[in-house]
Amino acid sequence: MTTENVRRFEPIEIPDEPVPDPAFARAANAAAVSALALGLKTLSQRAIAGMRAVFTILSASAIFYVWVSTPDPKPLQIVSMTIFAITMLVANIIVRRL
Repeated sequence: MTTENVRRFEPIEIPDEPVPDPAFARAANAAAVSALALGLKTLSQRAIAGMRAVFTILSASAIFYVWVSTPDPKPLQIVSMTIFAITMLVANIIVRRL
């Protein structure tokens, strides 16, 4: 191999990065914090709405389980299951209105 075929590499000079303005950095930081706060607020509101739905699903499942777990209900059991169902319905109405 001859020296004619060997390529010489030149070092790349990296220009110095400009120093950002401190006022701009503070403004950018404040904007990022406010955007993060807005996102977390929206996320928490969705989580609360999801908890309402979970409460409704759990209460409906409990009512269904109580009804299915008594294969031959007597009249007093039917009355008590109805009272339980009405109580859960009222609780769901209260949760939905809050």
